[in-house]
Amino acid sequence: LYEKKDSQFLKLIDFGFSKLWEKNTKMELSCGTLSYVAPEVLGKSYTSQCDLWSLGVIVFILLVGYMPFSGSSERQQIAAIRAGKYTMRKDRWARVSDQALDFVRRLLVVDEKVRLTAEQALNHEWLTRRNQADRTTKIV
Repeated sequence: LYEKKDSQFLKLIDFGFSKLWEKNTKMELSCGTLSYVAPEVLGKSYTSQCDLWSLGVIVFILLVGYMPFSGSSERQQIAAIRAGKYTMRKDRWARVSDQALDFVRRLLVVDEKVRLTAEQALNHEWLTRRNQADRTTKIV
């Protein structure tokens, strides 16, 4: 969602299932939009790590313009999410940096213990290099 047509700032919306989360607490209600939901949300319980998966899906879409997990049925889409099998069209990813690709790949990891944490994501080279460049760029 953009506030203005020519805005460079994107607002993420639709957090109807959001809640305050207490550290080390597992959530159990399976909810959310299937295309963005982490594999563990499809199971019995999950932690806030599911949000990092969803971030990976969002960044994937913003970088290449299509959804990572698809199928001709909901059942096939669920199978793709659980297996972590996403479609990478070479024509779209050719113009994406290696750092951005690594960022997405490390967020879309089925095992939540191996997936980037929020802190690791914030410190990922793709984000830190961009922020470093922004700080050193002179604005005339």
